[in-house]
Amino acid sequence: MDDKAIIDELIQAIRQEAKEQFDDLAGQLTDNGRQLAVIQVANLLKPEESVAVRRQAALALTELGGDAAIAHLGQAVVADADPVARQLALSGLEKIDLIRGAPYLLKLIDDDNERLRKIARHALGLALERLAPQLDSDNPFSHDQAGAFLQKIGPQNLAVFLLEDDRPAVQSAAVQMLAKVK
Repeated sequence: MDDKAIIDELIQAIRQEAKEQFDDLAGQLTDNGRQLAVIQVANLLKPEESVAVRRQAALALTELGGDAAIAHLGQAVVADADPVARQLALSGLEKIDLIRGAPYLLKLIDDDNERLRKIARHALGLALERLAPQLDSDNPFSHDQAGAFLQKIGPQNLAVFLLEDDRPAVQSAAVQMLAKVK
């Protein structure tokens, strides 16, 4: 079966909430087919789709992964009207790449939904904890990645982690990153 046919069946599996069928089909996709599937599945995140379909699409994008999935999940995190779909998209960002999902997580720091706000802050704290040591790394990629995260999160949000997060490792990472802010 070619990628197009597999993607068509993937979409049907999502609409029917057929997780096992989705997993089987996703495993058959080529790399190019996986990228095309992300685009097609992302169309299921539109508001005109049912809540159930949007939730399944968020789960499917998490399984498909990749850069494009991060962008689509990020949009769902900040824009979907359903808090459960937003939470599923948030979980997807954490699973695929917490660091690259950080810009979307930052938008949730002051969200009206307390549960999403707490999950986003927890996830950002984990990212902070992972990246702070990389600021002193000799590896240019690691150092640049940590620096870019520091720029995105900003000193005000670092102060929030320092004052409000009760995890000592996160507080220490916030102090370490604040010391690097010029």
